[in-house]
Amino acid sequence: MPDEASIVHGDYRLGNVILHPQEPLPVAVLDWELSTIGHLLSDLAYLMLPYHLPRQLPELPDLVACGLPTENELLDHYRIASGREHLDDWPLFLAFSCFRYAAIVHGVAARAVLGNISSNRADPVRDARRAMAVAALGREIATNSEID
Repeated sequence: MPDEASIVHGDYRLGNVILHPQEPLPVAVLDWELSTIGHLLSDLAYLMLPYHLPRQLPELPDLVACGLPTENELLDHYRIASGREHLDDWPLFLAFSCFRYAAIVHGVAARAVLGNISSNRADPVRDARRAMAVAALGREIATNSEID
């Protein structure tokens, strides 16, 4: 994997992007407190994570049915815009995003159990199951993918 250190957002997802009201263009990226130095593909993989999450998870919309491009369309657009011929070690970045997301969700579940959470939407049992399902997906991607 080539070293491509850059500023990364750390929580780059649709919920942190404001889109133009008439055009399919981002006009702002919010919530930069997790930004750091890292590999650019880590943000891209985190953005693509909803395309890989198990469909049985609650509150998971079908992104294409909501009018968003397919994952391959987005990845093709990224490759063209970034001048990349292909995405080296893509499964590694997807697996990392799964494990990272699972850790975040598990932390939310633990804080809910302790009564130390600001959201009334937290459900420790549901969130723990979600974390386990996404961690299992990360393991599957990591063990079943050929990584250069």
